[in-house]
Amino acid sequence: MMTCSFPPEACVGALVPSVLEGHLRGVHRTVINIELRDAAGPFLVSIIRDIADWTEYAVLLPNAAWERLRDALPPAGALISLTAGFESRRRRPQSAALPLSPADLPSPSGEILSVIEQVVRNLAGTEVPFGEGNAQAGGARDGSARGDGGGAGLPVVEDGGFLPLILPGAADIETLSDPFLRRAAAVLRAVNETASPCLDLSPLVGLGVGFTPSGDDFISGALLTDIFLSTVLSRKRSSDCTPGTEDDRDDGRVPTTGAPHLNADTIRRSLAKTTSGGATLLRLALGGTPPAYQLGILEALVRGQPDRVVSIARAHGHSSGLDTLTGVIWMARHVADRADRADRARN
Repeated sequence: MMTCSFPPEACVGALVPSVLEGHLRGVHRTVINIELRDAAGPFLVSIIRDIADWTEYAVLLPNAAWERLRDALPPAGALISLTAGFESRRRRPQSAALPLSPADLPSPSGEILSVIEQVVRNLAGTEVPFGEGNAQAGGARDGSARGDGGGAGLPVVEDGGFLPLILPGAADIETLSDPFLRRAAAVLRAVNETASPCLDLSPLVGLGVGFTPSGDDFISGALLTDIFLSTVLSRKRSSDCTPGTEDDRDDGRVPTTGAPHLNADTIRRSLAKTTSGGATLLRLALGGTPPAYQLGILEALVRGQPDRVVSIARAHGHSSGLDTLTGVIWMARHVADRADRADRARN
C-alpha cells in the first residue's frame, strides 16, 4: 500500500473522510481518482491541481506536488493511503471566482423562466457540440453512443444525453431507439401526473452509461434548482418533503413557496444503483455542495445570461453539463407549472 502526506499548501474538502484510504481508479490530465466505500456504497475522492475541478470531495494540491504524486502512483486498482497531516489542511481554496454553495449566488436579476426559454431556444434545433471535459465526478463519460438522438422535432444530439427532454418535440421521445431517453421520459411523465408535492426522481439514478450516467447529472441539476429555490428565495420546506402552504408567486417569477420538492431520501437510498462517479455527484448534490461548473450554470441563469448558461453546459464533460442543465430547466418549469395549475384550480 502506498502512503504519503499532503503538503502544507493542500486544501482538503469538507466531505473528504478523515481516513482517506482506498483504491486508485484513474489518473487523468488534472485529476487523480481514489475510490472509497462506506455504508451507502462506493464514492470517489479526487486529488486535483486545477481549482475549476474543486468539490467538497476533492483535495487541491499545488501543481508541482500533484505531479510528484502522479509520478509516484502505483498501478490502477492498487490500495493507496493519504492520511498523514490531514486535518490541519481541511479548508476551501481562496478564490473570488469560486461560489461555494447555492446560498452564495445572487437573487435573480429578472424572470428566471424567461431566461430559461431563451436558453431552450438557443439549444433547440441545433447540433450540440461537446467539450473535452475531465474525469472527475460530474465530468466526462467514457461510454459508447446511446441511440440516434434524432426524431421528429428533436435536435441532433451526439451520444444521446437527456437534453431532448426539455426541447420542442419532447412528446416524440418515446418513438426514439434510445432506451435511456424513453425510460427517462416515462419517469418524468409519472412525476408530472402525480398529485403529491414530494417528487421521486430516484428511478433515474444510474440511468445511462459512462462515468456519471445522464440520470445522475439530471437529478443533480434538479436538486440544484430545488435547493436554490429553498435557500436563496427563502421558499418554505419541511424536513418530510412537504411544501409550505403560503402561495407566494414572487412577482410572477418561479414560485418561492407552496411548491413541490424532490424526495432526497429515495435518491439517497438508491446510490448503490449507480457508478462511483455518479454516486459522488449525487452525494454532493444532496448535501447542497455541487461542483463549481454546476454553480456556474445556475449563476449565469439567475444573472440573466442565457448564452453563458449554454456555453458552460456545453463545455463540461461529454454531455454531463447539458444533462445538468436539462435537470435545472425541468425542475424550474415543473415548479412553475404546479403553481399555474393550482391557480387555475382556485379560479
